[in-house]
Amino acid sequence: MINRQRGFSLIEVIVAVAILGIASVAILRHFSQSLYMVGRASVPTRYGDSLKYYFTEAIRSYADNPEDEIHYESDEYEFTFNFEDPTFPEAGDYNLIPGIVLKEITARVLLKPDSREIYKQVTYYVLPTAKN
Repeated sequence: MINRQRGFSLIEVIVAVAILGIASVAILRHFSQSLYMVGRASVPTRYGDSLKYYFTEAIRSYADNPEDEIHYESDEYEFTFNFEDPTFPEAGDYNLIPGIVLKEITARVLLKPDSREIYKQVTYYVLPTAKN
């Protein structure tokens, strides 16, 4: 009879460790990429709620004291709202109606501290000219 030893040989252990190493590197790469994507996807959500709030505040502030630019800051972002007269021809029709004025509002979101622009949108808004 042949005497067989129980257990694994050194080659079998090395091959198993190599396979586990390759698999763990692939899993780690996928995990780190997904964490990066989650961080990038959450940026618009983080400034989106603040943008809605500050847009409403800018509209209220403009109704009380008309200024061409209104600026707000939070811990991470700067919000700038520019109020201008619209340039398209039909805009004059709105301004003929007493009590309201049409404004072109440019909203910008800048990332602190380097003031890099991460969001910009132009919208049109009908505002009251006098408080009732």
